Amino acid sequence: TGWLDSGGQARDLGTRPDALALVDDEVVASSAFGDIALWTATGSTPRVAEDQRGYALATCDSDGDGDQELVVGAPGAGTIDSEGVTVAHGTGRFGAALACGEPGVIYVGAPAEGTLHQGAVYRVERMGTPSLVAAGDDLDELGTALAVASGHLLMGAPGAAASPGSVRLVPVP
Repeated sequence: TGWLDSGGQARDLGTRPDALALVDDEVVASSAFGDIALWTATGSTPRVAEDQRGYALATCDSDGDGDQELVVGAPGAGTIDSEGVTVAHGTGRFGAALACGEPGVIYVGAPAEGTLHQGAVYRVERMGTPSLVAAGDDLDELGTALAVASGHLLMGAPGAAASPGSVRLVPVP
């Protein structure tokens, strides 16, 4: 439940951290379960619902202003939030994975999207309405993991092709 921060000081979230991010040289830890959703050296945010807020974290320029903001996924509620703005999709565990694109763009995984957990990946521009980037096939759980690298979007689908899993690689949309 604990770790050493970059200054060597012991930190404790009270439960295992599910995600970590660096915002303005400060570590942010989160837990999707338990009493504390987000923790920093200067304070913590208590959990207010079973929304799994903190399941995923990313440091992105979420609004295109040139500054890096913390983006928090809450797949239990099907939302992401940043700087007091919430984007809701509401289904499919939207917010289970996050990746930063160009300024103002966030890619969001919804691995339980569809009746057979096909999964999906969405593009959210300037914290506006999500638009579909890709949908998985039956049991793919596409969007379980996301990354943007070298002009490509990588999308994890651990259930693809009857469970050996796969990673889809597409040019960044």
